[in-house]
Amino acid sequence: MQNSIGKQVGGILGYTVVLLLIVSGMFYLVNQLQPEPAPVAQAGGQTRMGAPWPWDDFFLVPDKTRKVGKTWLTYRGKVDADHFLIDVTIPALNPQTHYRHKLSIPAARKGFKLVGQEYRLLKITKSSIRLQQG
Repeated sequence: MQNSIGKQVGGILGYTVVLLLIVSGMFYLVNQLQPEPAPVAQAGGQTRMGAPWPWDDFFLVPDKTRKVGKTWLTYRGKVDADHFLIDVTIPALNPQTHYRHKLSIPAARKGFKLVGQEYRLLKITKSSIRLQQG
């Protein structure tokens, strides 16, 4: 009787170990086979790898900060039908200070400047804005 219980426990333990090895191997393969992420565009039309970036436009979503050059931009949403808010953070000066800008949508479509960098509003929706840099 004791021997058959030991065989059952050993068999269950063996199957569990094999199952864990298979699942771990699958996770490893999935992580190894994923394509390498595309380089992230930075200010000046360059990627982190130094190759020219063909597009100089990017998206901002509400309350998410994005690094653009040496500044951080945070889209705060539309105030009304004709205005939207963007916070600019300059980490070199003070990363805790946010400079809020209320911008007119029609004027932003023609172009505007933030921290010496020129931008142009391409598209604005409830969930994002698309800006062109340069």
